[in-house]
Amino acid sequence: MDPQEVSADLAAEQRARVLIDRQLTDAGWVVQSRHALNLFAAPGVAVREVVMAAGHGRADYLLYVDQMAVGVVEAKPEGKTLSGVEWQSAMYADGLPSDVRLKALTVDGRLPFVFEACRPNDMPPTTLCIDPLSRVSSAL
Repeated sequence: MDPQEVSADLAAEQRARVLIDRQLTDAGWVVQSRHALNLFAAPGVAVREVVMAAGHGRADYLLYVDQMAVGVVEAKPEGKTLSGVEWQSAMYADGLPSDVRLKALTVDGRLPFVFEACRPNDMPPTTLCIDPLSRVSSAL
């Protein structure tokens, strides 16, 4: 989706999320609201606005493969420098709620896939592959 196709009425971070939703969908992920969560909808589910463990904030997207949390995406408004926001994504990768942590793929206690994005092309296409399962199997 071209950034010009996204409504100028939306706030900058909301525009970034619309574009990231489209990227995730185009790559084979099912994007859902945390209020309408169905981890069985597809092998790869990206859940928006997930409340993390106390003190860890709210992740823009929590990525699930086969009902296991595997990664997070932090969305920033277009033009925002991503340098210096890695701490925020790392906090989400470490701060899984206890019920999510029970069925999460973690490496040394944190999610292995952590991404920041502020423009439509920030997230590498190899990250958002059509087959979300291939990303997990390569991490094991």
